[in-house]
Amino acid sequence: MNMDKYSEIYVKADALIKQHDPCNIKDGWCTKYSRDDNPYGKKQGELCCHGCEHHSAKRGCRVKALSCKLWLCGTIRDKYPVLATALDKLYSETIMAGINLCFRRSKSFTMQNSWKNKKGGT
Repeated sequence: MNMDKYSEIYVKADALIKQHDPCNIKDGWCTKYSRDDNPYGKKQGELCCHGCEHHSAKRGCRVKALSCKLWLCGTIRDKYPVLATALDKLYSETIMAGINLCFRRSKSFTMQNSWKNKKGGT
């Protein structure tokens, strides 16, 4: 398994998100989101992770979901192109490491379902 690589990429992505603070979350709302006609069916300012079983309004995400750390909505990607590029590079690292990212899933779930594990690799 590639648990160390998963953790390494997660730490890097988390540091980038903290450094850039793209969503500027205040009282559980994304204060950077301003699109009225969003394609995701979310209200203006509603977090992209709203409704996820692992998300708590008070504590945030309760699992280390790398797929979520590497994902940005279109509005935020447009406003933070340097961050988007850096996260895209980290995403490429996960692919090269054989880590199959599972949307809104924990590290353990993701690693159990990674490509190399299914092929019997390490």
